[in-house]
Amino acid sequence: MTFLFSDIEGSTKLWERAPEAMRAALAAHDALLRRIVERHHGAVFKTVGDACYCAFGNPADALTAAVDGQRALHSAAWPDAIGEIRVRMGVHSGQCTQSAGDYFGPAVNRVARLAAVAYGEQILVSAATAALVRDVLSDAIALRNLGTSRLKDLSQPEPTYQVVAEGLRADFPPLASLDTRPNNLPSQISSFVGRQRELDELSALLAGSRLVTIAGPGGIGKTRLAVQLAAEVVELYDDGVWFFDLTGQRDAQFVAQTIAMTLGVGELPSEPIETTLTAFLRNKKTLLLIDNSEQVLAGVARLARMLLSHCPRLSIVTTSREPLHLAGETVYRVGPMSDDGTKLFVERARGAAPSQSFGEAQMGEISALCKKLEGIPLAIELACARLSSMPLKQLSRRLTSGLTLTSKDATESERHRTLRETIAWSYNLLSPDEKATLKALSVFRGGCTPDAIAYVADAIADVDGASSSLVDKSLLSFDDTGEDGRYRLLDIVRQYAQEQLDPTEAADAAQKHAAYYATLAAGSYAAIDNDLPNVRAALEWTIDRDGTAAARFVAVVAPYWRTRGLLTEARSWLSRTLQAVDPRGEDRGALLCLAASFASLQDELGEALRLAGEALTIYRVLGDAHGIAHASFRIAEAVHRQGHLDRAED
Repeated sequence: MTFLFSDIEGSTKLWERAPEAMRAALAAHDALLRRIVERHHGAVFKTVGDACYCAFGNPADALTAAVDGQRALHSAAWPDAIGEIRVRMGVHSGQCTQSAGDYFGPAVNRVARLAAVAYGEQILVSAATAALVRDVLSDAIALRNLGTSRLKDLSQPEPTYQVVAEGLRADFPPLASLDTRPNNLPSQISSFVGRQRELDELSALLAGSRLVTIAGPGGIGKTRLAVQLAAEVVELYDDGVWFFDLTGQRDAQFVAQTIAMTLGVGELPSEPIETTLTAFLRNKKTLLLIDNSEQVLAGVARLARMLLSHCPRLSIVTTSREPLHLAGETVYRVGPMSDDGTKLFVERARGAAPSQSFGEAQMGEISALCKKLEGIPLAIELACARLSSMPLKQLSRRLTSGLTLTSKDATESERHRTLRETIAWSYNLLSPDEKATLKALSVFRGGCTPDAIAYVADAIADVDGASSSLVDKSLLSFDDTGEDGRYRLLDIVRQYAQEQLDPTEAADAAQKHAAYYATLAAGSYAAIDNDLPNVRAALEWTIDRDGTAAARFVAVVAPYWRTRGLLTEARSWLSRTLQAVDPRGEDRGALLCLAASFASLQDELGEALRLAGEALTIYRVLGDAHGIAHASFRIAEAVHRQGHLDRAED
């Protein structure tokens, strides 16, 4: 189908200015568009407020209807209290599902986002429609290529076209797309479905509150909702919208460093990174989206309080299973999807099993199945993935009897226990290799490369095939935008898979994980950048078990910390490792010298002298001439920074 979506630009202000005149004008607007659409063999299948949703079997008819509609709207006589009505339009073609007079599918979502970035009197056309009509357009209608743009559905950028025809306005400002403001919002491989009420409410809350927390249980769709919200409001923030995923972060003290690294803010000597970050953001009109905050809640809360107190134009949105509990925080709790759940099911089901039918006849069964899943987006996604190997009726029967695993934690909500059952059900249908791969993947933080999972899961004959199968079953995602690509587990799936590891399996996987990242850390800094959460997890595991190995690991990562300006983090790891090694051995001497170096970089020269002095004592007892030289150099470095040049030279 080809869809034509339209709405009136600035309608809210028109309603406020002249409600009675606007009521009459809207009725005339609807009647005018309906006549033109039907004249061109289309149908208006829905009106929502001042928006008209139209469907056509022929894309050329849709385009001609849009042109005639704009001409008629421009020449119509509107009440003086309103003035001219300006309508924006979007046209897009794609596959869809029809049910109860409505349409579902990515094409419907796409055309809505296309119309949303247009201006009044402008007609935007997608690349899909442009390809279909290019050879059948009349000489009176042309398409102007506006270049690639990234719409607010967070899909990959693609060409967008503007209709040019006699009687239509031709010149408009740049499209109000994601490209208008700096941002790092992640592209999505699937469309955003439903949740329009939640988006509208969150947009209103964000307009009146500088700190909004989107709270809810795992798997409820907090992250996807928050990212879409950020896309919707991006043009309101002159200095950009920035996304930070804290899934792999376990230490609250490193929250500020994580955010600073993404923003390109380095540490300064004698200044906490929080202070440096505050100075950087102080006068910026910026939105920070901090995702998955629950495991470092205290660190996020402290940083949010500091930033919001000193940066008057800054706003923060967080997602978490619980609020930050800060003064001025607005908490928005996300619940299950109701009617939108069936839309999500139909859209995902069509992608998973295109040969099956998901039309009017199946809606009753789909609705009942979504009710069993309690409208939880992750549960729906996982259930739809099974349609690739079983029909809808069988899925419904299996779902009724297959969800047998219940959490033993009495404090968990019933809904969360149902989600756990859904994951357990999908897990029980996996092959032995798929189960083993999923369990191995659970030891990673923030995802991993194919090489990393192949190393950790080396006992699995076809780990690449098992990983690919897990992607197909929606238990694992694969991002191919980087050089090597990365696998990622949803956190709730990772937690469940980790629970399935027996102690021997867990120890073996963690040991291999630590060994892999100890080797990776000796490579390029870019490799550590991409896997910093994994490097941190590997360091933590090593420190708890092998002081000597931890000392070697820290020594390998130290140049990276220095180059990236992660001085506070370096000193924290060094302090922990010092407690794990022999108090009189050479490992401690080397660590003390490193710690003295980082203390000097932060101008804590007294501490640097203390650390290097202890190292010198150890090396003298050991009779280690090289160590004595190293410790003496660190002492000289600190003395030099104190300004005692002759003493430093001695």
